[in-house]
Amino acid sequence: MKPGHFRDEWGVVWNRTIDKDIGVVEEFVLREPTLAGYAFPDPHSPEVFEGYPEFIAGNSERFRISSIGFSLFERAWSMRGMENLLVDFVENPGFVHELLDAITEFNLSQIDAAMRYDIDGFQFGDDWGSQNGVIMGPELWREFIKPRIKRMYDRVHADGKFVIIHCCGDVKAILPDLVEVGLNCFN
Repeated sequence: MKPGHFRDEWGVVWNRTIDKDIGVVEEFVLREPTLAGYAFPDPHSPEVFEGYPEFIAGNSERFRISSIGFSLFERAWSMRGMENLLVDFVENPGFVHELLDAITEFNLSQIDAAMRYDIDGFQFGDDWGSQNGVIMGPELWREFIKPRIKRMYDRVHADGKFVIIHCCGDVKAILPDLVEVGLNCFN
C-alpha cells in the first residue's frame, strides 16, 4: 500500500494524502451494480468493541454513545463510487435496494452488539446533503434511505436509547422525516 493510503474493512482503498481527515476513495469495491462475489466484513469482529468496557468504566458520569460512521448512504457510495451510486438510484434501483438492505443488516448486527453495553445512545454518521439540498433529492431519499434508517432507529429505541445523526449539508427538506422516524438529536 502506498504511503498515506489504507484499505478499510470493507475493502475500499482510501487516499489520505489529499484529505487528511477522512480521505478520498481511490478504489471502490463494487465496479458493477451487483453484490455477486463481494464478502461483507464480520459485524461481530472483536476489534469493533474491544475498548468499550474500559471506556464505559472510565466515563460512568457521562452520556456514552456508540457510533457507526458512514452508516448507510456513505458506506454505499464508498463501495460503489458516488457517481455510480447516484446513477444506480435511477438505472439500477433493485441493486441499490439490495446493497442498502445488506448494509442495514450489517448495521443492525452492530447495533445489537452495542446494546449489550451500558450506553445511553447511538450515533449514526451519514452525509445526505450538499450545499443546495439533499444530494439524491428528497423523493429518492425517502424511497431508499428513510425506511432503512427507521429500522435502525427503531432497534436503538427498542432498548430505550437515544438516536443521534451527524449529517452534513442542507437537509432541511427531510428534517420532518427524521423526526417521524424517531431521531432524537441532529448534529
